[in-house]
Amino acid sequence: MPPSAQDLVIANYQAQHAALVAGDYDALGKLLSDGFTRTHFTGRNMTKAQWLKQLSSGDLTYHSFEEISVTVEVEGSRASLVSRTISDATLYGERKHWRIQLRQTFLRDAGVWHVTHSTATTW
Repeated sequence: MPPSAQDLVIANYQAQHAALVAGDYDALGKLLSDGFTRTHFTGRNMTKAQWLKQLSSGDLTYHSFEEISVTVEVEGSRASLVSRTISDATLYGERKHWRIQLRQTFLRDAGVWHVTHSTATTW
């Protein structure tokens, strides 16, 4: 049985985490749409290029993610994902375990799911 749309969205989400921990920002960039935007929990909005540059600079370093919950809703070629994780990360020089909630929107194009927007908040 082929994977469901929900399974493919979750696979993208988990690949994002793997790329962040590995520091593989080229792989991460391929999971994001060209017009991707990110809203950081500080409220700052960033384009794909800005976020990848910030990650590459070392301002944000992710060491691990503990997945607490993930829910996905799929409607045609669009999907939304809400997750809660505990992330061991160094953000702007402060390393701690962050309780992060992500809300991500996805769009399927030519059978491939890409993230179009991600909003990070704490919980």
